[in-house]
Amino acid sequence: LHDPATGNLFVGGNTSSTNFPTASPRQGTRGGNTAGFLQRLNGATAATSWSSYFSSAASQNANLLCMEFNTSKDELFFGGVTSGLNSANITAGSYDTSHNGNNDFYVGRMTVDQTFIAGTYIGGSGNEVNMMGLNTDLNNDAYVFGYSASTNFPVSASPNVPLQTTNQGSNDKVFFKLKSSLDQLEFSTYYGGTSDDYDPVGERGIKFNDCRIYTIVTAQSNN
Repeated sequence: LHDPATGNLFVGGNTSSTNFPTASPRQGTRGGNTAGFLQRLNGATAATSWSSYFSSAASQNANLLCMEFNTSKDELFFGGVTSGLNSANITAGSYDTSHNGNNDFYVGRMTVDQTFIAGTYIGGSGNEVNMMGLNTDLNNDAYVFGYSASTNFPVSASPNVPLQTTNQGSNDKVFFKLKSSLDQLEFSTYYGGTSDDYDPVGERGIKFNDCRIYTIVTAQSNN
């Protein structure tokens, strides 16, 4: 991410290294087998302002796949999939504080100076496969798109009726909206057919225009 007002660059990803270069880190160790990482770089000099792991739990894995600013660009929303996070990365009162099985999605929120605000899991007892997009609206609510093999992924209820309440087969797309505080699931739906609709490529993104939400999906299903 690039903040045009300050020139600062924000970089995220995942690593299996135990000696990933850190600088003034919020979390200085990997934790488990793999972890996410976050960095803030000076846009003019490329100097590292800070660099930190986003740690997994012992013997677990985490990756960081998507990241976006809030409207004022003083906070970062980010997410990925994990088999378990360091307990400091999930906050009391968030939507889901417990890991649900295999890989779950997670969403985190922190300031650009590394003050951690909130973190939550979201998933079912199966495997959440890939987070493909994350974006925030003018209220800083978070919209996420990914793929799930869970048959009990949480879906929303009336009045926010989902497009599809059940997994139709193998990996289905899931699309959900979390309140900016990450303590409420405001909308969630499956979207897929009876075949495997998984897309292994990577982030496709979510865009807003004229009160509409757009993303790109792929499918092997013919229904």
